[in-house]
Amino acid sequence: MKKQITIFTLLVCMTIMSWANNVTVSNVVLNGQNVGNHYSLINYNITWDNSWRTNTNENNYDGCWIFAKFRKINSNNWQHATINYVAPGTAAACGHTQPGGSTITTPSDGKGVFMYRSANGQGTVNWSGVKLRWNYGVDGVADNDSVEIRLFAVEMVYCPQGAFNLGSGGSENYHFRDGLVDTYYPITSEGSINCGPVAGQLYTQGGVFWISGTLPAAYPKGYNAVWCMKYEISQQQYADFLNTIDYAKYINRTTYGGYNMTGTHPNLIPDNPERAVNYIGAEDVLSLLDWSALRPMTELEFEKNL
Repeated sequence: MKKQITIFTLLVCMTIMSWANNVTVSNVVLNGQNVGNHYSLINYNITWDNSWRTNTNENNYDGCWIFAKFRKINSNNWQHATINYVAPGTAAACGHTQPGGSTITTPSDGKGVFMYRSANGQGTVNWSGVKLRWNYGVDGVADNDSVEIRLFAVEMVYCPQGAFNLGSGGSENYHFRDGLVDTYYPITSEGSINCGPVAGQLYTQGGVFWISGTLPAAYPKGYNAVWCMKYEISQQQYADFLNTIDYAKYINRTTYGGYNMTGTHPNLIPDNPERAVNYIGAEDVLSLLDWSALRPMTELEFEKNL
């Protein structure tokens, strides 16, 4: 469903999504254009079921990763929208509007925002009147351009910072262990880690597939807090991905061939949008994560959080 508004003749797609626990984004409109600083405000409502936040035991919470795609009218070139970031990334600093009971944080790359509960609780969240500042000028959009914009939300879980032990403590091949003694290897910081068959270094049982060297400090080791996707990729999510990439990329991310037709390529509509998508491989997953401005977790992050 599309809605015409008068602010620099924007054609806005009102994207409504329902994945996993019924996360739904609705009433997406653009207003509040500032031609001096070349930004506009993306307005939307969002709701999802089975949300929580706790400060006991796991001390974690869920939330959504929210990002936007746009294209200029008469163009098939979908682009990622740049959301305003000003340190430290709070809604107030970045010019966003967060409803009561919610918190919005923006990463420094401006590729999207995390939105989550600001206090302990559980159940359905329903927030309206959310506003994100889109720096359209940074994305090469002129003040009088006509564009179509779509907003997406992915349910996530926040896993807090903390030390943990790598390794299963079992006898299977290739489990993580100390380099000399077959025992757990402690991760107590994001500092660099020396690897090899030496006491105090990280190694694997069997060691056949392990290369000696150093994991640099920049490599995520699971100690720092991280957001993880709450659910597997749904059919609706994959359809949204295919519908907002150009045809040259599209044909590489589908399993069937095609033939030439005239007209406009139709939007894909899944039969079972809430179900996990199947018949996709590693390259498909990596492509969708790149489209979402997310990354795969490392093996060390996986060991800690799943």
